[in-house]
Amino acid sequence: MTSFALRESLLYCRENSSKVYLCYLDGKQAFDHVWHPGLLHKLIQIGVDDTTLLTLRAMYKGSLSQVRYQGQLSETFTVQQGTKQGGKRSPLMYLVYINGLIKELVASGYGMCIYDQNICSLTVADDMVLVSLSKSSMDAMLNMCWEYSRKWRYFYNADKCKIVVFNEKRKPKDSRFYIGQTLSRRAMNIVISVLHVTRT
Repeated sequence: MTSFALRESLLYCRENSSKVYLCYLDGKQAFDHVWHPGLLHKLIQIGVDDTTLLTLRAMYKGSLSQVRYQGQLSETFTVQQGTKQGGKRSPLMYLVYINGLIKELVASGYGMCIYDQNICSLTVADDMVLVSLSKSSMDAMLNMCWEYSRKWRYFYNADKCKIVVFNEKRKPKDSRFYIGQTLSRRAMNIVISVLHVTRT
């Protein structure tokens, strides 16, 4: 459904002769940086029942791990953040963790809407694509993502985040996009594309 929504958004913009900005966000080791107290707080906020909450809390509290390197095992250490590697619930737990960001982006009105459908932040597990019709709106959404990540203790990898502008034949004059504060922000790469997607 996410791929379908993105494809239809691009086709809608082409049919209406409108540029569209996409930002592919890369969360740095996203599942590994989930803050346990923050996750439990969000589970309480969405009304998870007490039994499930206690079970999940027990799963993450006092969890131990070791590192194997060249046949040698490290000393045991306490895992204080992150979702369970390979766990069936891990993608869902991550979506619960960032659901507040998605709600903020939708409520902001900066992203793209088609009729009554808001498609500003298409998301699958730890992959998110921001969709906007203008650079200023994209800048505002990137700033919201940065502020949310600072509050909830995770990171974006600016070197791997990409901006794609569809329906634009030449690079815009102001093609600088940033994620982060003034002193630490890094410019993201921009790719210009003429849309070749067709309806079938």
